[in-house]
Amino acid sequence: IIDALGYRKAIFFGTSLGGLVSMLIAHDDPQRVAAVVLNDIGPEIGQAGLTRIKAYIGKAAPVDSWDEAVAQAKATYGPAWPGLTEEEWLVQARRSYREADNGIPVLDMDPMVGEAARTVTTELTDPWELFASLQDIPVLLLHGEHSDILTFEIVEKMLAEKPDMHHVVVRNRGHVPILDEADVLSALDPFLQSVDA
Repeated sequence: IIDALGYRKAIFFGTSLGGLVSMLIAHDDPQRVAAVVLNDIGPEIGQAGLTRIKAYIGKAAPVDSWDEAVAQAKATYGPAWPGLTEEEWLVQARRSYREADNGIPVLDMDPMVGEAARTVTTELTDPWELFASLQDIPVLLLHGEHSDILTFEIVEKMLAEKPDMHHVVVRNRGHVPILDEADVLSALDPFLQSVDA
């Protein structure tokens, strides 16, 4: 895709699983990576968060209306996103559900993703080797203050391995920050402007 667009390299922005994919790209093809933004993910996964995700992913009951979709989103993500307005919850629901031909919302995801997630353990294949691939690449780590996927202990280990990594704690957020938070926006623009892409 980068070749087709005529670019030499790109900034990779990875939320959760996307962050792991970004590390893998940096490992396999580092000359393509100008910088990486990791949204609440590291080379280890907190056990409590992994257990929580395995309990619900791919198991959501069908809904009959957007009101029910919003209620389901709140039940799943309420602890991670406290303080959202009803309008903001509808925006989040519309990012996770699509409207079927009959007007009823359905989850917009691979139905087998739950089974794949349940086979994951807290130890990824050579996770720190993937993270080491970012050693010479600028990295911004966005970290939900209440995240159970990216714990402060994991962040400390990441900073020990890569002391020049930019680390921003996103207040009042769990896994994952939505990316419209003031903490994110105030860190993101300067970071992106500093990257030689």
